[in-house]
Amino acid sequence: MAKRVTKPLKKKLTPFLPILLIAGIVATVTTLLFMFTGYMSAVPTVRVPLVEWPISPRYFLFLSVFVVVVVVGGAYRFYRRNQEAILGRWEALSTWSQGTLIGFVSALFFAIGLAIASLFYTFPLYLIPVGFLVAWPLSAAVTLLKVRGGTKEESPSTLRSAFVRTGYAQMKSQESRTLAVLVGFLVAILGGLVIRYATVWYFGTYSLLAPILGGLLVWLLVAMIAYNRYESTTSERTDLVVVKVTAPESRAGRELTVRNEASHSIDLAKSKIRDTEYDLFRLGIDVMLGPGEVCTFEIPDQFSLAPNDDATDLPLGYTLKQGGQTPVIFTQSGEKFTLRRADDSGDHRPFATATEARPGVDPASQD
Repeated sequence: MAKRVTKPLKKKLTPFLPILLIAGIVATVTTLLFMFTGYMSAVPTVRVPLVEWPISPRYFLFLSVFVVVVVVGGAYRFYRRNQEAILGRWEALSTWSQGTLIGFVSALFFAIGLAIASLFYTFPLYLIPVGFLVAWPLSAAVTLLKVRGGTKEESPSTLRSAFVRTGYAQMKSQESRTLAVLVGFLVAILGGLVIRYATVWYFGTYSLLAPILGGLLVWLLVAMIAYNRYESTTSERTDLVVVKVTAPESRAGRELTVRNEASHSIDLAKSKIRDTEYDLFRLGIDVMLGPGEVCTFEIPDQFSLAPNDDATDLPLGYTLKQGGQTPVIFTQSGEKFTLRRADDSGDHRPFATATEARPGVDPASQD
Protein backbone atom coordinates (compact mmCIF):
# COMPACT_ATOMS: atom_id res chain seq x y z
CA MET A 1 0.00 0.00 0.00
CA ALA A 2 2.82 2.38 0.92
CA LYS A 3 4.58 1.70 -2.39
CA ARG A 4 1.41 2.47 -4.33
CA VAL A 5 1.22 5.86 -2.67
CA THR A 6 4.90 6.82 -2.63
CA LYS A 7 5.72 5.70 -6.18
CA PRO A 8 3.40 8.13 -8.06
CA LEU A 9 4.21 10.85 -5.51
CA LYS A 10 7.93 10.36 -6.08
CA LYS A 11 7.38 10.43 -9.83
CA LYS A 12 5.64 13.81 -9.58
CA LEU A 13 8.19 15.33 -7.20
CA THR A 14 11.32 14.14 -9.04
CA PRO A 15 11.22 16.88 -11.75
CA PHE A 16 11.12 19.54 -9.01
CA LEU A 17 14.14 18.23 -7.10
CA PRO A 18 16.68 20.23 -9.20
CA ILE A 19 14.67 23.40 -8.53
CA LEU A 20 14.60 22.70 -4.78
CA LEU A 21 18.34 21.94 -4.81
CA ILE A 22 19.19 25.16 -6.66
CA ALA A 23 16.89 27.14 -4.36
CA GLY A 24 18.63 25.70 -1.29
CA ILE A 25 22.09 26.51 -2.68
CA VAL A 26 21.16 30.08 -3.67
CA ALA A 27 19.47 30.73 -0.31
CA THR A 28 22.46 29.36 1.61
CA VAL A 29 25.01 31.37 -0.38
CA THR A 30 22.92 34.55 -0.02
CA THR A 31 22.58 34.07 3.75
CA LEU A 32 26.33 33.45 4.18
CA LEU A 33 27.18 36.55 2.11
CA PHE A 34 24.91 38.69 4.29
CA MET A 35 26.48 37.25 7.43
CA PHE A 36 30.12 37.77 6.37
CA THR A 37 29.56 41.23 4.86
CA GLY A 38 27.65 42.56 7.85
CA TYR A 39 24.43 43.27 5.95
CA MET A 40 22.47 40.82 8.12
CA SER A 41 21.76 43.68 10.53
CA ALA A 42 19.61 45.28 7.83
CA VAL A 43 17.29 42.23 7.71
CA PRO A 44 14.43 42.70 10.19
CA THR A 45 13.18 40.23 12.75
CA VAL A 46 9.64 39.31 11.78
CA ARG A 47 6.87 37.46 13.57
CA VAL A 48 4.52 34.81 12.21
CA PRO A 49 1.02 36.29 11.94
CA LEU A 50 -1.59 35.11 14.47
CA VAL A 51 0.82 32.99 16.57
CA GLU A 52 3.43 35.79 16.88
CA TRP A 53 6.40 33.41 16.70
CA PRO A 54 9.61 35.38 16.05
CA ILE A 55 11.79 34.47 13.06
CA SER A 56 15.45 35.44 13.25
CA PRO A 57 16.92 37.50 10.37
CA ARG A 58 19.01 34.55 9.13
CA TYR A 59 16.04 32.19 8.85
CA PHE A 60 13.82 34.91 7.38
CA LEU A 61 16.39 35.72 4.68
CA PHE A 62 16.99 32.05 3.88
CA LEU A 63 13.25 31.24 3.61
CA SER A 64 12.52 34.36 1.55
CA VAL A 65 15.25 33.64 -1.01
CA PHE A 66 14.34 29.93 -1.08
CA VAL A 67 10.64 30.63 -1.79
CA VAL A 68 11.43 33.22 -4.48
CA VAL A 69 13.80 30.86 -6.33
CA VAL A 70 11.30 27.97 -6.10
CA VAL A 71 8.46 30.13 -7.47
CA VAL A 72 10.56 31.53 -10.31
CA GLY A 73 12.02 28.11 -11.16
CA GLY A 74 8.61 26.43 -11.04
CA ALA A 75 7.09 29.10 -13.27
CA TYR A 76 9.95 28.75 -15.76
CA ARG A 77 9.60 24.96 -15.84
CA PHE A 78 5.84 25.25 -16.37
CA TYR A 79 6.44 27.69 -19.23
CA ARG A 80 8.98 25.43 -20.94
CA ARG A 81 6.66 22.41 -20.77
CA ASN A 82 3.67 24.36 -22.12
CA GLN A 83 5.47 26.93 -24.26
CA GLU A 84 3.52 26.41 -27.48
CA ALA A 85 0.12 26.46 -25.78
CA ILE A 86 1.01 29.54 -23.71
CA LEU A 87 2.38 31.45 -26.70
CA GLY A 88 -0.68 30.50 -28.75
CA ARG A 89 -3.05 31.83 -26.11
CA TRP A 90 -0.92 34.92 -25.59
CA GLU A 91 -0.81 35.79 -29.31
CA ALA A 92 -4.58 35.31 -29.55
CA LEU A 93 -5.10 38.05 -26.96
CA SER A 94 -5.70 41.60 -28.09
CA THR A 95 -2.94 44.16 -27.65
CA TRP A 96 -4.96 45.86 -24.93
CA SER A 97 -5.30 42.59 -23.02
CA GLN A 98 -1.56 41.93 -23.32
CA GLY A 99 -0.73 45.42 -22.09
CA THR A 100 -3.16 45.10 -19.18
CA LEU A 101 -1.64 41.79 -18.05
CA ILE A 102 1.93 43.05 -18.37
CA GLY A 103 0.94 46.19 -16.49
CA PHE A 104 -0.65 44.10 -13.73
CA VAL A 105 2.49 41.97 -13.28
CA SER A 106 4.74 45.05 -13.31
CA ALA A 107 2.53 46.80 -10.76
CA LEU A 108 2.50 43.67 -8.60
CA PHE A 109 6.31 43.59 -8.50
CA PHE A 110 6.34 47.31 -7.73
CA ALA A 111 3.94 46.77 -4.82
CA ILE A 112 6.06 43.87 -3.54
CA GLY A 113 9.10 46.12 -3.71
CA LEU A 114 7.28 48.77 -1.68
CA ALA A 115 6.21 46.13 0.85
CA ILE A 116 9.83 44.97 1.26
CA ALA A 117 10.99 48.57 1.56
CA SER A 118 8.43 49.15 4.33
CA LEU A 119 10.36 46.62 6.44
CA PHE A 120 13.45 48.87 6.35
CA TYR A 121 11.94 52.34 6.03
CA THR A 122 8.96 53.99 7.67
CA PHE A 123 6.27 55.36 5.38
CA PRO A 124 2.44 55.14 5.25
CA LEU A 125 1.35 51.62 4.30
CA TYR A 126 -1.49 52.95 2.13
CA LEU A 127 1.22 53.92 -0.39
CA ILE A 128 1.55 50.22 -1.29
CA PRO A 129 -1.97 49.81 -2.81
CA VAL A 130 -1.83 53.37 -4.19
CA GLY A 131 1.51 52.59 -5.86
CA PHE A 132 0.03 49.41 -7.30
CA LEU A 133 -3.02 51.23 -8.72
CA VAL A 134 -0.87 53.97 -10.23
CA ALA A 135 1.84 51.67 -11.62
CA TRP A 136 -0.70 49.34 -13.29
CA PRO A 137 -2.13 51.79 -15.88
CA LEU A 138 1.24 53.48 -16.39
CA SER A 139 2.98 50.15 -17.11
CA ALA A 140 0.14 49.10 -19.42
CA ALA A 141 0.34 52.40 -21.32
CA VAL A 142 4.13 52.13 -21.72
CA THR A 143 3.75 48.55 -23.00
CA LEU A 144 1.10 49.56 -25.53
CA LEU A 145 3.17 52.47 -26.80
CA LYS A 146 6.20 50.18 -27.14
CA VAL A 147 4.26 47.53 -29.08
CA ARG A 148 2.58 50.05 -31.35
CA GLY A 149 5.54 52.40 -31.66
CA GLY A 150 6.54 51.22 -35.14
CA THR A 151 3.09 51.68 -36.61
CA LYS A 152 2.69 54.52 -39.12
CA GLU A 153 -0.58 56.37 -39.31
CA GLU A 154 -1.53 58.45 -42.33
CA SER A 155 -4.01 60.60 -40.43
CA PRO A 156 -2.69 64.09 -39.62
CA SER A 157 -4.48 64.07 -36.26
CA THR A 158 -2.03 63.46 -33.41
CA LEU A 159 -4.83 62.23 -31.13
CA ARG A 160 -6.15 59.84 -33.78
CA SER A 161 -2.63 58.55 -34.41
CA ALA A 162 -2.16 57.88 -30.68
CA PHE A 163 -5.47 56.00 -30.54
CA VAL A 164 -4.33 53.73 -33.38
CA ARG A 165 -0.80 53.17 -32.05
CA THR A 166 -2.02 52.17 -28.59
CA GLY A 167 -4.70 49.85 -29.99
CA TYR A 168 -7.52 51.96 -28.55
CA ALA A 169 -9.19 52.42 -31.93
CA GLN A 170 -9.33 48.67 -32.61
CA MET A 171 -10.29 47.77 -29.06
CA LYS A 172 -13.17 50.26 -29.07
CA SER A 173 -15.18 48.18 -31.53
CA GLN A 174 -13.62 44.81 -30.81
CA GLU A 175 -13.94 44.61 -27.00
CA SER A 176 -16.14 47.54 -26.04
CA ARG A 177 -17.13 46.05 -22.67
CA THR A 178 -13.54 45.32 -21.64
CA LEU A 179 -12.33 48.74 -22.75
CA ALA A 180 -15.19 50.48 -20.93
CA VAL A 181 -14.24 48.68 -17.70
CA LEU A 182 -10.56 49.69 -18.14
CA VAL A 183 -11.41 53.32 -18.86
CA GLY A 184 -13.74 53.38 -15.87
CA PHE A 185 -10.97 51.89 -13.71
CA LEU A 186 -8.45 54.58 -14.70
CA VAL A 187 -10.95 57.39 -14.12
CA ALA A 188 -11.95 55.81 -10.78
CA ILE A 189 -8.32 55.97 -9.58
CA LEU A 190 -8.17 59.68 -10.41
CA GLY A 191 -11.61 60.20 -8.89
CA GLY A 192 -10.59 58.50 -5.65
CA LEU A 193 -7.47 60.69 -5.36
CA VAL A 194 -9.50 63.84 -6.05
CA ILE A 195 -12.06 62.86 -3.39
CA ARG A 196 -9.27 62.15 -0.92
CA TYR A 197 -7.56 65.53 -1.33
CA ALA A 198 -10.90 67.38 -1.52
CA THR A 199 -12.03 65.95 1.81
CA VAL A 200 -8.66 66.76 3.41
CA TRP A 201 -8.85 70.33 2.07
CA TYR A 202 -12.45 70.88 3.19
CA PHE A 203 -12.68 68.88 6.43
CA GLY A 204 -9.03 68.80 7.44
CA THR A 205 -9.12 65.00 7.62
CA TYR A 206 -10.57 62.12 5.64
CA SER A 207 -11.85 58.59 5.97
CA LEU A 208 -10.47 55.88 3.68
CA LEU A 209 -14.05 54.78 3.05
CA ALA A 210 -14.92 57.99 1.18
CA PRO A 211 -12.40 57.70 -1.71
CA ILE A 212 -13.03 53.95 -2.00
CA LEU A 213 -16.82 54.29 -2.28
CA GLY A 214 -16.46 57.36 -4.48
CA GLY A 215 -14.01 55.55 -6.76
CA LEU A 216 -16.33 52.56 -7.11
CA LEU A 217 -19.25 54.83 -7.98
CA VAL A 218 -17.16 56.71 -10.56
CA TRP A 219 -15.97 53.36 -11.99
CA LEU A 220 -19.53 52.16 -12.49
CA LEU A 221 -20.80 55.40 -14.02
CA VAL A 222 -17.85 55.95 -16.36
CA ALA A 223 -17.87 52.31 -17.52
CA MET A 224 -21.59 52.53 -18.40
CA ILE A 225 -21.19 55.87 -20.18
CA ALA A 226 -18.11 54.69 -22.11
CA TYR A 227 -19.78 51.44 -23.17
CA ASN A 228 -22.93 53.22 -24.40
CA ARG A 229 -20.72 55.69 -26.25
CA TYR A 230 -18.73 52.94 -27.98
CA GLU A 231 -21.86 51.04 -28.97
CA SER A 232 -23.59 54.12 -30.37
CA THR A 233 -20.61 55.29 -32.46
CA THR A 234 -19.47 51.90 -33.81
CA SER A 235 -20.87 51.10 -37.25
CA GLU A 236 -20.57 47.80 -39.11
CA ARG A 237 -19.50 48.03 -42.73
CA THR A 238 -20.14 45.47 -45.47
CA ASP A 239 -17.45 46.48 -47.96
CA LEU A 240 -15.54 43.20 -47.52
CA VAL A 241 -17.34 40.27 -49.14
CA VAL A 242 -16.32 36.62 -48.94
CA VAL A 243 -15.82 35.25 -52.43
CA LYS A 244 -15.12 31.64 -51.45
CA VAL A 245 -14.12 29.31 -48.65
CA THR A 246 -11.78 26.49 -49.61
CA ALA A 247 -10.12 23.62 -47.76
CA PRO A 248 -6.75 22.70 -49.34
CA GLU A 249 -5.89 19.01 -49.35
CA SER A 250 -2.18 19.69 -48.86
CA ARG A 251 -2.45 21.15 -45.33
CA ALA A 252 -4.78 21.53 -42.40
CA GLY A 253 -7.09 24.49 -42.03
CA ARG A 254 -9.06 26.45 -44.61
CA GLU A 255 -8.67 29.53 -46.76
CA LEU A 256 -10.99 32.52 -46.85
CA THR A 257 -10.96 34.77 -49.93
CA VAL A 258 -12.43 38.27 -49.55
CA ARG A 259 -13.01 41.10 -52.04
CA ASN A 260 -13.01 44.83 -51.38
CA GLU A 261 -16.20 46.36 -52.81
CA ALA A 262 -15.52 49.84 -51.43
CA SER A 263 -14.36 52.76 -53.56
CA HIS A 264 -11.21 53.18 -51.47
CA SER A 265 -8.41 50.97 -50.15
CA ILE A 266 -8.74 49.08 -46.85
CA ASP A 267 -5.68 48.46 -44.68
CA LEU A 268 -5.80 44.90 -43.28
CA ALA A 269 -2.40 45.05 -41.55
CA LYS A 270 -2.57 43.80 -37.94
CA SER A 271 -6.28 43.16 -38.30
CA LYS A 272 -8.15 40.55 -36.28
CA ILE A 273 -11.07 38.37 -37.23
CA ARG A 274 -13.80 37.05 -34.93
CA ASP A 275 -15.79 33.95 -35.82
CA THR A 276 -19.48 33.35 -35.10
CA GLU A 277 -18.65 31.85 -31.69
CA TYR A 278 -16.86 35.07 -30.70
CA ASP A 279 -13.40 33.49 -30.77
CA LEU A 280 -10.76 35.96 -31.92
CA PHE A 281 -7.90 35.24 -34.34
CA ARG A 282 -5.16 37.25 -36.05
CA LEU A 283 -5.35 37.53 -39.84
CA GLY A 284 -1.59 37.23 -40.18
CA ILE A 285 -1.44 39.38 -43.34
CA ASP A 286 -0.04 42.83 -44.11
CA VAL A 287 -2.13 43.93 -47.08
CA MET A 288 -3.54 47.22 -48.34
CA LEU A 289 -6.57 45.93 -50.27
CA GLY A 290 -7.50 48.24 -53.13
CA PRO A 291 -10.99 48.64 -54.63
CA GLY A 292 -12.08 45.45 -56.37
CA GLU A 293 -9.00 43.52 -55.25
CA VAL A 294 -9.14 40.16 -53.50
CA CYS A 295 -6.89 38.56 -50.91
CA THR A 296 -6.76 35.10 -49.34
CA PHE A 297 -5.81 34.25 -45.77
CA GLU A 298 -5.85 31.08 -43.70
CA ILE A 299 -8.33 30.25 -40.96
CA PRO A 300 -7.98 27.29 -38.56
CA ASP A 301 -10.30 24.30 -38.57
CA GLN A 302 -11.94 25.44 -35.33
CA PHE A 303 -12.97 28.75 -36.92
CA SER A 304 -16.78 28.80 -36.93
CA LEU A 305 -18.63 30.17 -39.96
CA ALA A 306 -22.09 28.85 -39.15
CA PRO A 307 -24.61 31.41 -37.76
CA ASN A 308 -24.76 31.37 -33.96
CA ASP A 309 -27.63 32.80 -31.89
CA ASP A 310 -26.24 31.87 -28.45
CA ALA A 311 -26.96 34.49 -25.79
CA THR A 312 -27.23 34.75 -22.02
CA ASP A 313 -30.11 36.61 -20.38
CA LEU A 314 -29.07 39.19 -17.79
CA PRO A 315 -31.09 41.06 -15.15
CA LEU A 316 -33.17 44.13 -16.11
CA GLY A 317 -33.87 42.71 -19.54
CA TYR A 318 -30.29 42.84 -20.83
CA THR A 319 -28.87 40.11 -23.07
CA LEU A 320 -25.21 39.11 -23.41
CA LYS A 321 -24.54 37.89 -26.95
CA GLN A 322 -22.22 34.90 -27.25
CA GLY A 323 -22.43 34.40 -30.98
CA GLY A 324 -22.98 36.19 -34.28
CA GLN A 325 -24.52 35.60 -37.67
CA THR A 326 -21.33 36.21 -39.64
CA PRO A 327 -17.59 36.61 -38.97
CA VAL A 328 -16.29 40.14 -38.36
CA ILE A 329 -12.93 41.75 -39.23
CA PHE A 330 -11.55 44.50 -36.98
CA THR A 331 -8.89 46.67 -38.61
CA GLN A 332 -6.15 48.40 -36.65
CA SER A 333 -7.73 51.80 -37.31
CA GLY A 334 -10.97 50.71 -35.63
CA GLU A 335 -13.12 49.87 -38.66
CA LYS A 336 -15.50 46.94 -38.27
CA PHE A 337 -16.37 44.84 -41.33
CA THR A 338 -19.18 42.27 -41.26
CA LEU A 339 -18.31 39.48 -43.69
CA ARG A 340 -21.04 38.14 -45.95
CA ARG A 341 -20.94 35.81 -48.89
CA ALA A 342 -21.72 36.96 -52.43
CA ASP A 343 -23.56 34.87 -55.00
CA ASP A 344 -23.13 35.17 -58.76
CA SER A 345 -25.61 38.05 -58.99
CA GLY A 346 -23.59 40.10 -56.54
CA ASP A 347 -26.18 39.95 -53.76
CA HIS A 348 -24.84 39.56 -50.24
CA ARG A 349 -26.17 36.81 -48.01
CA PRO A 350 -25.28 35.37 -44.60
CA PHE A 351 -23.23 32.19 -44.29
CA ALA A 352 -25.62 29.29 -44.72
CA THR A 353 -23.02 26.55 -44.41
CA ALA A 354 -19.88 26.23 -42.39
CA THR A 355 -17.42 25.29 -45.12
CA GLU A 356 -16.95 24.36 -48.72
CA ALA A 357 -16.60 20.68 -49.57
CA ARG A 358 -13.24 19.17 -50.25
CA PRO A 359 -13.07 17.33 -53.55
CA GLY A 360 -14.51 13.91 -52.97
CA VAL A 361 -15.37 14.63 -49.32
CA ASP A 362 -18.75 15.43 -47.82
CA PRO A 363 -19.12 18.82 -46.12
CA ALA A 364 -18.40 18.73 -42.41
CA SER A 365 -20.49 20.69 -39.96
CA GLN A 366 -18.79 23.16 -37.61
CA ASP A 367 -21.23 22.56 -34.77
